[in-house]
Amino acid sequence: MIILLDLFMPVMDGPEFRRRQLEDQALAAIPVVVVSAAAGLEERIAALRVAAHLEKPLDIEALFATVAQHCR
Repeated sequence: MIILLDLFMPVMDGPEFRRRQLEDQALAAIPVVVVSAAAGLEERIAALRVAAHLEKPLDIEALFATVAQHCR
């Protein structure tokens, strides 16, 4: 299982989702990959303690490799 997470969503943004995920013991261990088109978010993404970050537009091979790496 893996979560592909956009940071900018209309109802709950990515950082809020991640905070709530980490608070829930049943969900906290699921790896998260941030997928974002926004530039200059390295510090913000690092603070989320995610498994990886992919930039949009997605390179499909990079997506497959990242998912394979974190879905074991």
